[in-house]
Amino acid sequence: MIRTALSMLALLLVVSVALGQDEAPKTSKGVTPVEIKLTPEKTLPGGQVIISGTVPFVPDKKTVSITVTFKPEARLAGAPPLNKEQEAFLKPKALTTQVMNAAGGFSIASSDTGVPGEYEVVAFSPDKKGQAQKSFEVLELDDGEDLVEDGLSRTFYLAKRAETAASKLLEVLPPSPGKEELKAKLKELRTQLEKADPNRKRIEETLQKFEGLVGSHPATTPIVSPLFIGTLAWSEEAREEQQELTRQLGTLEKKTHSTPCDAIDDTIDALRLVGKALEKAVGMFSVKGYEPFLSSGKRPPGGMVAGEKDKAKESLLDKVNNFMSGAPESIAKVLGDKPENKAARFAAGETLKVAHGLLTEPQDWAKTVIGAATDVVTFAVDQQFARYCEKFEGPLKATFTADFFHKGTKYWAYTIELDGRLVLRYAKSDGGLKTIKVTGQYEGSASKFTLFENFIVIDPSLKGNRVYHRAIAPPGMPFDKDEPKAAAFLKPTGFHIPVEGEIVDGKVVVRMMAPAKDFEPKIVTGRVVNIFVEPITLIPQIVTTDTPYQNAFFILSRSIGQERIYDLTLDKVKKETRIVRDFTREVKEPAGGYVITWKVSVNATNPPR
Repeated sequence: MIRTALSMLALLLVVSVALGQDEAPKTSKGVTPVEIKLTPEKTLPGGQVIISGTVPFVPDKKTVSITVTFKPEARLAGAPPLNKEQEAFLKPKALTTQVMNAAGGFSIASSDTGVPGEYEVVAFSPDKKGQAQKSFEVLELDDGEDLVEDGLSRTFYLAKRAETAASKLLEVLPPSPGKEELKAKLKELRTQLEKADPNRKRIEETLQKFEGLVGSHPATTPIVSPLFIGTLAWSEEAREEQQELTRQLGTLEKKTHSTPCDAIDDTIDALRLVGKALEKAVGMFSVKGYEPFLSSGKRPPGGMVAGEKDKAKESLLDKVNNFMSGAPESIAKVLGDKPENKAARFAAGETLKVAHGLLTEPQDWAKTVIGAATDVVTFAVDQQFARYCEKFEGPLKATFTADFFHKGTKYWAYTIELDGRLVLRYAKSDGGLKTIKVTGQYEGSASKFTLFENFIVIDPSLKGNRVYHRAIAPPGMPFDKDEPKAAAFLKPTGFHIPVEGEIVDGKVVVRMMAPAKDFEPKIVTGRVVNIFVEPITLIPQIVTTDTPYQNAFFILSRSIGQERIYDLTLDKVKKETRIVRDFTREVKEPAGGYVITWKVSVNATNPPR
């Protein structure tokens, strides 16, 4: 078995060197791979945590064992002994779950979250040889509220910062009435963003009202908890995206531009980042139909009318509205109908009314700021960019296929599909220039990965000893052409490759620069699991191999080349100029060890469709 593992690794190393891969395949022996994910990783007492993951090779009807253990803080010397109830709580809670699908996926909910603190989760493979460990945290109510307030502060801060970056980038434009009009629209957007702080405080005051209700009447906790659990989940969901937005804004703020077209394009992207930051805050209100339009700069169809509500993602205002219809009765039931509880029931009802009123004005503000954000982006695109610049833009599709052979038989193969666009910008000319400078980018996402494995070809004598094998490709992510350029930086499979060049004699020369963002082999990897049984001892041996994938820069630079000359064709009927090219390339190893193929298509037009 060791010989087989080494043989697999040796062949894969040869292949990785041949293809210039930065990351080599990694093979491990005797470890059962287990992966787990906790959703969410922070919650409040009474919240539910979904424990999910994979045990790739588990046969049907086998169980994954999961334990959830409360991790108490160290007890001080001389502390009183624990009672039986406390001791029972501290014991690990054993859960089991059936494998949910053919790939070994599992999922189970844990609701034993009544006490604030850290909970350790360990998932064991059926053979007990592999395990994975993670922790989630149950917060005190006031700690959870603090995190929500921090998330709201970050949201509005990032939106203002993005607007400031856009205003500074705008200064590179020459004086014009259009520039002054854009400045005026930016000023209106700034005015609306300045209203964020009092509206943020109203949201925080709403949460504090409910916290006060629970503090005064602890029996209402089960009724109010869903509200806080939902808002905390919102905060945790926003955190990672906000960190990436912070990095992207830092990049924009440091940029210098050699052409007005690049400056305008980055100005537009900064304005779209205003929307991207605000999307999370807008999700607190019943205007979810607007969210996708904030970062794209497009108005929702049908004007400012809220879209269909996603019941799986109710807003804060939705939850309060729902509470108002049933909570008074529930609170009365919890508090009882004794005369001494009459005041408490009245206070609870008043809390709901006040909370609803506090959220009404922020909702109206959200609609207004959406209008301001979409207006300024639309104006910048339609009036300013069109005034000074021209642009080629259109779909980029690519498929990379790698097939590897051992003595004529395929033992390993994978494909990568890229979905994106080519964007080329250049300043308008009066026709006197023979050479026009262009800048732009290839951008998009790896939308699909596949993986084929048949390593038994390397040592056919082990065929009868293999009891299981599976090849698992990483997930792809779709490309959304309406998202800002920063979207590529927010996705693990995203890529953004700057280009520069020139238009001359009816052709455009495009040179690829170093990637600003590409998917990383350390993150985007395949996994192959083989299980062999020793014929004498009948002891299973597990061989796991993590296989790397090439990135977008490799695929594009090796197919269309780091320098590419595109022909420009004029369609007089459609009144557009087009760049349309299909590329196919194949490389074969002389001894038949591998066949690599590239297929790339580009279809960019001016004006963009």
